[in-house]
Amino acid sequence: MPAPKKAAEPQRPGGKQNGQGGAKHVSASDYADLEEILPVNAGRLKMYEVGKQIGTGKFSVVYRARMADGRHVALKKIHIFDMMDAKSRNKCLREVLMLQTISKHENLIAYLDAFIEDNELMIVFEWAESGDLRRLLRKTTQPFDERQVWNYFLQVSGAIAHMHEQRMMHR
Repeated sequence: MPAPKKAAEPQRPGGKQNGQGGAKHVSASDYADLEEILPVNAGRLKMYEVGKQIGTGKFSVVYRARMADGRHVALKKIHIFDMMDAKSRNKCLREVLMLQTISKHENLIAYLDAFIEDNELMIVFEWAESGDLRRLLRKTTQPFDERQVWNYFLQVSGAIAHMHEQRMMHR
């Protein structure tokens, strides 16, 4: 059985409700800071056919999507203006910058793209057809044999070592 890849896991201003019935106001400086880092409202979301929701987080939803060339990807939509404070938003943007700089490794999910559209940060990752290690562990009904455990251990530790070589720490 091929081993799943392990992701290193390791946001535009809005018109959604702020909890008090009014639209959230976003200043021009919010846009300017982001435009230095990522494309903003450039129509890039049209490059992806967004499909089924496959996961959720505190500030995000992940979808399976398809690119124009037919490749499947994971598209993560993060609500950075409607739900996050400036400190959390900056942390998200730093994470995108980190993803952009990490070099490829066979056991890390590859970063493909990031942009801001419709008041959300979109991060696009390679699609892992077999899922991740957590999914594999949940789905397994029998213990792994020792050889397979060592195989997975070497893959995960190799990915972490690769990140450490680039002065990055997995959290």
